[in-house]
Amino acid sequence: MKKIMLLIITFLFILKLLGLSVKNEITKNQKAIELKLIVEFPNTLVDTNENYRVYYVLDGGSNAVFNPRYFTAKELPITLLGAYKENYYFSGWFTEPTFTNQVIEINTLGEKTFYAKFEPIA
Repeated sequence: MKKIMLLIITFLFILKLLGLSVKNEITKNQKAIELKLIVEFPNTLVDTNENYRVYYVLDGGSNAVFNPRYFTAKELPITLLGAYKENYYFSGWFTEPTFTNQVIEINTLGEKTFYAKFEPIA
């Protein structure tokens, strides 16, 4: 039993040395030791300098000048600005051409494509 506890403590120490945050819960009963570990990876493991491309499908409109074409992890979250199309009002950015999932900001890593939805001005 002491060897198992020493092994667990050594394992937790190694995780700490690697810079990983560890939450642990050790429970004992008469027959077994149960170890639950939740390892949280710090943001420093993400390449904060990697550029991710953003594509905008504008349906004949114009994008806001300050909407990024590229972004890095350090810049998150990024609030998206509206687009413009003459005689239409902008009704939002969406993640697919069927305009189902609306987004107002970029808050995850990876290449993005956003679809501008416009409604005619009545």
